Amino acid sequence: MFKRLMAVMLVAALAVAFAAAQGVAEADEPDYTDAKVVVALLNKLEASDDMKADFLALPVAAQQAVVNALVNDVQVATKVSRDVVGSGQSSTAGEGVSGASAGDDCHSKHASRYAYAIKKSIKIWKYTSKTYWCYDGTEITNDPHFTTSGKIYGLAKLFWDYEGDHKTSQSGGEGDSTASDYAEGHFTLDLADISVEVKKQVTISGSLDLNWYPSIWKYINGDGSWKHETDLDHD
Repeated sequence: MFKRLMAVMLVAALAVAFAAAQGVAEADEPDYTDAKVVVALLNKLEASDDMKADFLALPVAAQQAVVNALVNDVQVATKVSRDVVGSGQSSTAGEGVSGASAGDDCHSKHASRYAYAIKKSIKIWKYTSKTYWCYDGTEITNDPHFTTSGKIYGLAKLFWDYEGDHKTSQSGGEGDSTASDYAEGHFTLDLADISVEVKKQVTISGSLDLNWYPSIWKYINGDGSWKHETDLDHD
């Protein structure tokens, strides 16, 4: 009887210990539906010396959270700059630019399209179109200087590539009252380096957009005013 009682007590103790261990394991597993948890995970990987190795060493649930943030659930927004050389300044900034003189007013404006993760808390990539022009209140007094650039941030480099400009064009210029430029960047989703390991365990959206073409139009005027329009085409 005593032996039977001891055996029952031992089984009960083991059951309690197992349940407690399970509870600890479940409690230790992060909640990847919590945006703060995912942001902390992304920031930790960003600070890694080997992001790829550390990403692939993560548990499946953590890998899935990263892919969801940087691949499956991308958000895009536009940001517009302030003046670099402000209206009303008689600056020498126009010197060295075709057609501009030291007395001209000049503006430098740029608009950027950003791809974000998790409600704009993590940057994925950026495409920027910048125009510098001088004016006398009626006409544009230089050949507007138009440039573009693209950037991919941190951990997103495991998934995205910047291919450069897809299309660009300009119209109008020195002596005109208005001018415009158009820029269309090209970002591609490239999983070549990690697809073998990831796709065995992690779900990537079946309706995945492989190519993104952020577009920016800028319209500049001889009185110093300007406006922009943006678009985002992807397939």
